[in-house]
Amino acid sequence: MSKPRHLEQAEKMKSQMIKNNQNEIKNEINKFDIADKYLLGNESNEHIITESKILLCDPIVRNSLAIPKSDYEKLDLLIKRCMKKMISSSRMEVIRAAINLLYQQSDDLICDLISSLPVAGKKGNKRK
Repeated sequence: MSKPRHLEQAEKMKSQMIKNNQNEIKNEINKFDIADKYLLGNESNEHIITESKILLCDPIVRNSLAIPKSDYEKLDLLIKRCMKKMISSSRMEVIRAAINLLYQQSDDLICDLISSLPVAGKKGNKRK
């Protein structure tokens, strides 16, 4: 008797997540190797600086954003679409992917997209 389909999908997702985590661990180890080589003087600085720029992320900026509920629901749907392709993602990764995709577009297209968005109601502290 074969396994139910949902169990097979869960196992595939689990193995993909493990694979992604293993790659992240390898990248972290590689960062330390680069730092060790630099500190020990075994490699030229230029090579290490170039390679570390590729591996290291930019500093993280913390900021809270308020978005309409419909957009929040779209984020969750995008995450589910990634899961169907066996890709584990978070809301922040989806937002970052969207930012990078928009960044590659023309100024006119970006302005058209932004101007076509409905105005979101602002809640929170009101100034008196």
